[in-house]
Formats: sequence, structure tokens, C-alpha cells
Amino acid sequence: MNRDTHPDPDVASVVARSAALLQSHAPRLRGMLKKAPDTDALPGILGQPPADLPVFYDVAVRLCDEGRFEQAIFPAIALTLWHPQEARYAFIAATAMQRLGQFALAMAYFAAAGSADGEGLGSATAFRIGECLEALGRPEEAAQAFDAAVDASRSDADMAHVQHAAQQRSDELRRC
Repeated sequence: MNRDTHPDPDVASVVARSAALLQSHAPRLRGMLKKAPDTDALPGILGQPPADLPVFYDVAVRLCDEGRFEQAIFPAIALTLWHPQEARYAFIAATAMQRLGQFALAMAYFAAAGSADGEGLGSATAFRIGECLEALGRPEEAAQAFDAAVDASRSDADMAHVQHAAQQRSDELRRC
């Protein structure tokens, strides 16, 4: 994980803008970020989203792809506050949280992503929840989450890799 400023000034600007915005609302946000996002209370907490909102998502994804989770968390959290019903925003925030070792909080955001997409827990979401549960030392629940990922991926040929990986993890956990 890299705390250095990103070499791309456009990316660094989005991180700085979102970090400053979150810092300015820190007192109100502290308690809210310690639990699952309350999607009814969140809209408007940061004011109107910026006109370049899609750039925030693109930057969060890019930073996660680059392993810069400590930077990705700022635009990702801001996105969930502007649009708590948007599954991909909750998922990218949860991804950053998971990679930063905030497994319980990440699970709550992954669950919110699953609820927001209207499909329930998808295979990727269930798989990530399984990883979080495993990291928290809850192997039985992790195996159940991996089983849910297997079930969710059965109907989608594009998710065969998730089905295979989830089945392996479930089997490994049950052998231990």
C-alpha cells in the first residue's frame, strides 16, 4: 500500500478533494462509518455531488487496481455518501476497506452493495464476504458465504472462475 501522492495530478486532485470533503464532515461521519451505511440518512450529507462524479469512481477503481487502497478509500467513501443506493460505489468502498484490513466494516459495505443491486448477494459480493469472514476467524460462516458465491455464479458462465474459486475455498474450510 502506498501513501505517497499519486504521480498523476488529476488522480491526486480527486483524492485530495474527497479527503478534504470527508475531513470537513468528520464529526458527523465518525459514527456512521463504523456500521453498515444507513442509506436513508446518507444522501445529502456531503452536499451536492460534483459535476465530475464519474471521475471519482474511475479514480477509486484505478487506485484499487494499483493497490493504493489508502488513497482509494477517500473517493470511494465519498461516492457512497453521495449515492448510497449505487451498488458499485458500495462495492469499491468495501474493496478498499477489505484490503486495508477493516473486514467487519467491509462486510457491511459488501452486504449493502448486494442489497443495492436488487439481486441480493451476487457471486463476487458473496465471495468477498466469505474472505472477510475467513479473515475474522469465522470459518463456518465463511464456508456458507463461499457456498452462496457458488450458487450465485452457477447461472452465469462468465463467473465460472468465481464458482471454482469459491468451491475450493469452501471445501478447504470444511476440511480444517
